[in-house]
Amino acid sequence: PPPKTNIVIGLLASLSGGWVAPEITSAAKVAVDSINNDTTLLSTVELQLLIEDAACDKEKGTLAALHFFQAGAHMLIGPACGSVCESVGVLSKLQQMPQISRDTDFVFLPCI
Repeated sequence: PPPKTNIVIGLLASLSGGWVAPEITSAAKVAVDSINNDTTLLSTVELQLLIEDAACDKEKGTLAALHFFQAGAHMLIGPACGSVCESVGVLSKLQQMPQISRDTDFVFLPCI
């Protein structure tokens, strides 16, 4: 079989700070494993999940996003906190990288 295309997803998790939700990280891991193990779904793709703690902190979240950009991520999920989402959203837009977050007031989804 031909090699699979690797798609890297950066998850800006809330593992510490003002809003903690480790269950989001667990759910993302289960989802990625389920997709990767299903031969009928995205059979030519291998998803890779990178996880960083944004900690509801602008500086930590921004540094985590920069790490994902350097690691070759194709998209970002999170962060959950609005102030961090705004900062990361600006960077995602500049990188032309899709970003999905629960805080839709600050999400930028560039057309790529």
